[in-house]
Amino acid sequence: MARVVWNDIYSVNVTELDNQHRGLVDFINQAYDHLDTPESDTQFFTNFFDRLIDHATFHFSTEEKYFQQFNFPESEAHVAQHNQIKSKVINLQSKYSSTHNINVIFDTLQLLDDWIFNHIMEFDKKYVKLFNDSGLS
Repeated sequence: MARVVWNDIYSVNVTELDNQHRGLVDFINQAYDHLDTPESDTQFFTNFFDRLIDHATFHFSTEEKYFQQFNFPESEAHVAQHNQIKSKVINLQSKYSSTHNINVIFDTLQLLDDWIFNHIMEFDKKYVKLFNDSGLS
């Protein structure tokens, strides 16, 4: 795993959602920055999970609002993916808060990488045409 650089290939051609996806990239890179310090910052990672859950919840609700507004035909499967990601993050947060094990952070970073490289590329790209045709840009 390595730092992530935003690339337009991740773009869903909706500025609001792209900015939120860029925020996810920032989360990943902040975590890597704190892993590079001589000792891992327990307080940072405790807060990191809270902020990550808030970000995910806000981002997913934004997408889901547009799913409903534009009658996205694959919304049910997409929302299930969102719920799965949130559940995984919450479980990782729980593990970290009870163990402070740095391996949980690596597992979290792997999940976030998967969110960027798989969820955005596989699932989010499916709504691009509908959202753009409906006036979102």
